[in-house]
Amino acid sequence: MKKIICLALIFSVLTLSACGVVDGESAGEKMRKITDGFSLSERGTLYLRGEDGERELTDELLSRLFADGGNITAFENAKTCAVFLFRDFYGGEIDIIELCDVSHKPEMLSVMQRRAKKKPGAVVFSKGRYVFLVCCENAEEIKRAASRR
Repeated sequence: MKKIICLALIFSVLTLSACGVVDGESAGEKMRKITDGFSLSERGTLYLRGEDGERELTDELLSRLFADGGNITAFENAKTCAVFLFRDFYGGEIDIIELCDVSHKPEMLSVMQRRAKKKPGAVVFSKGRYVFLVCCENAEEIKRAASRR
């Protein structure tokens, strides 16, 4: 009987720990998968914050992107950020924010939704500790792909 209880406890611990596995990808890694998967890499520029990259996502750029009175301090709760701006300014953008923890998700969703109001056809969604804003011709396809990962 003790062996059965011990095995049940071990099985329970393994099952529960598997449920708590955290996606270890940064916002930049997720962005690269999207831009590569949808052949967008050559159509714009990638800006990163919280990780190494060619272009830094500076406070100044964040202030310009979210200048509508949005809560820029919300980005203090971000672990990594990636913003892909299409070369054609009206071509859109893709933003991915990796939050330190999910408790900050409502605030960041609000910031992204304010930004989305300026962009026709923009889609805002979240998955786990990531918040996405996608504004381009295949936004719904990108949303489906990002939601599966």
